[in-house]
Amino acid sequence: MLRGRKYRLGKPALAMENANGGFTAFTLPEGAIVQVLSGPERRTTYAEVSVQWENKTLGMFAVDLEVWGTLLSGDSSDA
Repeated sequence: MLRGRKYRLGKPALAMENANGGFTAFTLPEGAIVQVLSGPERRTTYAEVSVQWENKTLGMFAVDLEVWGTLLSGDSSDA
């Protein structure tokens, strides 16, 4: 699990917001700092995590954090 970890994105990454009964896709900018709130429960190619960014709860692919993100804080022993 990645829960509790904070990452700084080294490249822009796709995020989804669930609002008003639908999903809105947008790109988080390079340098954005996100904190993982939950997930993924198991490792799959499309594993999704819930993150907080600028007071918004968003969904992202875990692989985007692992490949393009730099770990800032959190326990990395359960990677």
